[in-house]
Amino acid sequence: MEIDFLPQQSSYRPQKNSSLSLFNVIAGDFEGARPLNPLKVYLENSQKAKYPEEEVYPLYPLNHLYLQYPDQQLRDLAASIVAPGDPNDEKVRKIVSWVLRNIRYNEDIANYGYEEFWAPPGFTLRKRSGDCEDGAFLIHSLLLNAGVPSERLRTYGGEVKSGDGAQNGGHGWTVYRRESDNEWVVIDFSYFPEDIPTWAREAMKTDRNYIDDYFFMTLNEFVVTRHVNRVRDPDGYDRMARAKQTVFTGMLVNQMI
Repeated sequence: MEIDFLPQQSSYRPQKNSSLSLFNVIAGDFEGARPLNPLKVYLENSQKAKYPEEEVYPLYPLNHLYLQYPDQQLRDLAASIVAPGDPNDEKVRKIVSWVLRNIRYNEDIANYGYEEFWAPPGFTLRKRSGDCEDGAFLIHSLLLNAGVPSERLRTYGGEVKSGDGAQNGGHGWTVYRRESDNEWVVIDFSYFPEDIPTWAREAMKTDRNYIDDYFFMTLNEFVVTRHVNRVRDPDGYDRMARAKQTVFTGMLVNQMI
C-alpha cells in the first residue's frame, strides 16, 4: 500500500555550517540540519560509558528523538497499516512489510550529505529512504504508535555477519519480543530483511547473522552492553535487573530489622 502524504525532497542537502535546535529536529524540520548522531558522541566521550560493566541510563534524553512516540503522524500511518483488533505479532508483520515495501535503503551521504547522520522517523518518511538505523527507528516508532508495548521492543547497535568471505560490519536493527512464545526476534530493515510472518522468524539468540551488540535502547532506557552480549542472551538483562532489585530490597530489610 502506497501512501503519499509526505513530500519528497530527495535533492535536498543540509548546509554544513548551519545550526538546528533539538526542538526543530523533534518537530521534523530538517531545513539546515547538522550531522546528528548524539549516541555515537555519547559513547565516545562519556566517562560512564567507559565503565567495564553494563550501565543502564533511565530516561535517556534523546530516546524520544529517535523513537517518536506519541506522534500523531506516525499514529495515523500505523492505523492505516494495521487493524484495531490485530494481535501484536500481526501488527509487527504488517508494519515491517510496509516499511520494506515503501522505504528504500539509501546511505546517509546520498540523503543528507554526511557520512553518518541518525535520522528521526519523520526525516525518513519525508525522504522515503534511509540506512540501517533510520529504518530501525522508523519500525520501532511505528510499532509503538500502533500500540505494541514498549517493553517488547528494542533497537540494537552492534556487529553483524557480512556474508561468506566478507568482513563483519556495524549495524542497527530492531527486535521484538514475540507474544506467541516470548522469544526476541529480529525485524531488520536492511541487512537481513525478511518479509515473513512473525511466527516464522528465528529467535535472535540463535541467529548467527547477528554477532554482538554495543548498546540497545528502548523508549525509556539506553543500555551500554560493551562487555556483555545481549544478542546471545537477550533476557540476561532482565534477570540482572530483577537480581539487583532483590539484593537492594534485601539490604533495606536488613537495615530495618
